[in-house]
Amino acid sequence: MSSNSPQTSGRSGASHGTWISLIAAIAFGLIIGACAQNQQGSVSSGATPIRPSTPAAQATKPAQPTQPAQPTPPGQPGAGAPPAQPGPGDPAKGKQLFQTLACNTCHTAPGMGSAVIGPPLTDIGTIAATRRPGYSAGQYLVESITHPNDFIVTGYQPNLMPATFATLPPDQLNDLVAYLASLK
Repeated sequence: MSSNSPQTSGRSGASHGTWISLIAAIAFGLIIGACAQNQQGSVSSGATPIRPSTPAAQATKPAQPTQPAQPTPPGQPGAGAPPAQPGPGDPAKGKQLFQTLACNTCHTAPGMGSAVIGPPLTDIGTIAATRRPGYSAGQYLVESITHPNDFIVTGYQPNLMPATFATLPPDQLNDLVAYLASLK
């Protein structure tokens, strides 16, 4: 068989076309996957976050609770007993901690962007005491930081906020709560 036979050149052309189709399909899949991930709230650095489209998610008035995402052990916040009142804290240190812990990646706060993965906190100091009956503003904020799935603001999904903040040292928790309580 000669190297110029139709069979050899046809196979090479089909192979080249198959590779191009395969690469195009992979690229298309990656683009669609990235778009779907961005719509679910996973925002890469420098990207503009997607705003929730539901009116409940955009509301700034106090929202009603939904069911806890996971059962809470008896005696823990969310199991019927509010957490202890926070101690005194330093709002300036709390603001710095808010940035250090990257809370502003998901929550809007004055002068810190417009992320909307979690509820906006621009006036949380005013509305915190109205979110859970029987809770003070400080108790609500402590629970929201340390046990974020015990109360989910209407229009937002459970299990988005890391539960790792339950281990914050008391002084840092108090500073963070003092900062949030100052947002009115």
